[in-house]
Amino acid sequence: LKPTNVKMSKEKRVCVIGAGPSGMSVLYHFNKLKEQGKEIPDIVCFDKQSDWGGLWKYSWETGINQFGEPVHGSMYRGLWSNGPKEALEYPDYTFEDHFKKAIPSFQPREVLYDYLKVETTNVKMSKEKRVCVIGAGPSRKVSHDDVGFQTEYVVDTAKNVNYGYDLDSSQQLHDWQHHRHEDILTYRVRSHASKFTGKQAPIH
Repeated sequence: LKPTNVKMSKEKRVCVIGAGPSGMSVLYHFNKLKEQGKEIPDIVCFDKQSDWGGLWKYSWETGINQFGEPVHGSMYRGLWSNGPKEALEYPDYTFEDHFKKAIPSFQPREVLYDYLKVETTNVKMSKEKRVCVIGAGPSRKVSHDDVGFQTEYVVDTAKNVNYGYDLDSSQQLHDWQHHRHEDILTYRVRSHASKFTGKQAPIH
């Protein structure tokens, strides 16, 4: 085989994996350097979702998405942060700068997501970010290697009976014939519980 001369670009290139808070922080600080007149590399950001936010981006989707991939994260509508906002904000762009007023230290998901998203898009990074959605395709079987074997238990408090359920194989581990079950919502797919409004549901 004859060696082939490959011309490599001298321009530095950076690939950021994930457009969550960490990836957004990288893009934000690179943009700060650009605003200061410093040379920055060509940057591409890849994310499995179609928008910023990572785990803080709420989606109604559960299970497998349109690309055949497990829906990213376990975010749900009513989540509140258990960390103070002072430990999450940028020193040069605070929550008070964003909302134009002082707010409590502990905030719900939508407040944190609004801060993260607008804080990044305010510096015009959204036009420079390229997104690649990595999909499994219709013919590929998706395996949840990160989950392993897990068993959830639905508790019928009236009868004091536990019903086990295998999340991976979706096979019943116990005989449920004597128990009427219409819907099961595990912590991995609980994005919101509005479907149970006005209904009785066992919770464990």
